[in-house]
Amino acid sequence: MKREEINAQVLQEILGDLGIDITPEQAKEVSDGFIHHLQMEREMDSYQFSGHKQECDKCKRLESELKDVKRREAIYENSVKERTGAEFVYIEGDRVKYDLR
Repeated sequence: MKREEINAQVLQEILGDLGIDITPEQAKEVSDGFIHHLQMEREMDSYQFSGHKQECDKCKRLESELKDVKRREAIYENSVKERTGAEFVYIEGDRVKYDLR
C-alpha cells in the first residue's frame, strides 16, 4: 500500500472516530492537500530562516557601527565642552555650535 493511500485511510478513520464520514476519494484529496500545505510551509520556513539569518547579521553589523558612531560623537562633544567650557554642544547644519556657561 502506498503512503498516500495509508494517509487517506488513516484520515478517514480519524474523522470517522469524530463522527465525520467521508469517502475514500475525499480523504485522499484532503490528505494530499494537507501534505502539500506542510511541504510548502517547510519550504517557506527554510527561506525565511536563511533570509532572517542574513538580515540578522546585517542588523548586528549596523548596530555595532551605530554604537561606534555614538561613542565617537560623545567623545567629540566632551572634548569640545572641556576645551571651550561650554555647557551644551550641538550640530546645526554642517557646523558645531555650543552655549557657554
